Amino acid sequence: MEILIKAKVVEDIKANRLLCLSKKTGGQMGLRHAKDGERPDFYSNRAIKNGEEIYINLTNKKYGKQKLQKM
Repeated sequence: MEILIKAKVVEDIKANRLLCLSKKTGGQMGLRHAKDGERPDFYSNRAIKNGEEIYINLTNKKYGKQKLQKM
């Protein structure tokens, strides 16, 4: 199963950082650094600039459509 999530980066992110999805105004998903003690959703494999729109490709993951709808 393959799922694509479109997200807008809400701050500059360096490579190899822990990240979380967040809700932005207008219903679009946002992507930001994970805060201390927060369970991260992803990690960055490259530097990403604030405002950049990216696609997150989930393949062979244990995410279900219900879990993604709740995020």
